[in-house]
Amino acid sequence: MIGKKNKEWKKKKFEEVKLLKDRYESFIFFNFNGLDVPKMIQLRDGMKEIGNETKVTKNVFIKMLFGVEFEDPTGIIAVKDDPIKSVKVLSKLIDENKIKGSLIGGKFFSAEETVSFKRMPDLSEVRVLMVGTLIGALYRLISSLLWYPSSLIYILKQRSEKQG
Repeated sequence: MIGKKNKEWKKKKFEEVKLLKDRYESFIFFNFNGLDVPKMIQLRDGMKEIGNETKVTKNVFIKMLFGVEFEDPTGIIAVKDDPIKSVKVLSKLIDENKIKGSLIGGKFFSAEETVSFKRMPDLSEVRVLMVGTLIGALYRLISSLLWYPSSLIYILKQRSEKQG
């Protein structure tokens, strides 16, 4: 009877990880060995704040579903939107040495590559940079049109004479 319950439990846990894999495209793997319960709760809550899910599972399930093999106890963070922001938040919550790697869009990144993501701008920072660049270009165009209308008229007149 105990064996049957254990088998059902494993099947249920496997299905949970499989559903996670079906719903998300990006995952970060970390070593949860040595993390106490309050730290794990803080990690789970920190990931939940940015829309991610955290799951502790068996390495056998990870190998079967993701094709990645680990030796130490492994946790999975299923990333909803922005893997770079997730790595930044994760590196604040746990030691960077505990990050084992990531699987983003079907491509595996090593622990070193995953940790290096925190030096890149995340999605919100990229949006701010793009808006700033566009606003700067528009401002320069408007300023040029306001301050040098006679030069613009001269350039347009010469251009139309060359084409005509």
